Amino acid sequence: MAGKVTPDRAMQGLVLSVVVLAIGGFAFMVLRAIWQTIEMDATPQISDQYTYVATGLAGLVGGVVAVGLGQANPRRGGEGNNAATAAGMSRVLPSNSVRSWAMVAYTAVFVILGAACVALWVQDENPADLVKAEASVALGLFIPTAGAYFRS
Repeated sequence: MAGKVTPDRAMQGLVLSVVVLAIGGFAFMVLRAIWQTIEMDATPQISDQYTYVATGLAGLVGGVVAVGLGQANPRRGGEGNNAATAAGMSRVLPSNSVRSWAMVAYTAVFVILGAACVALWVQDENPADLVKAEASVALGLFIPTAGAYFRS
């Protein structure tokens, strides 16, 4: 039966929901901090709780991007991160195609928002602390990634 919902398919849907919520939450929270920085003359006052959640999501998204950018190219004989399969979770994770597109989305969102935060941090006298934190995290990933690209 093609339409039958199994526990594995239900778990795949839940995992994909978490993936989408994480990137959506990250993007919303960082965009809000960027907008507040642009709109206000003074440093935006963002609550500690908001900053903690946004920073946690930035760590998650940045970690996913770092792993994705750090994987060896399979066409060159290297192996990617296979920890999920080794842990026996491959049956509940979305297909490789879905994961590949999710990785592209995470990377694009992280790079675009990270670059925006770096630019805003450099030009604005009073950026939100969250903008500065995201800019620092982004630079911390951009610099070694660019360096590794030229070393390979």
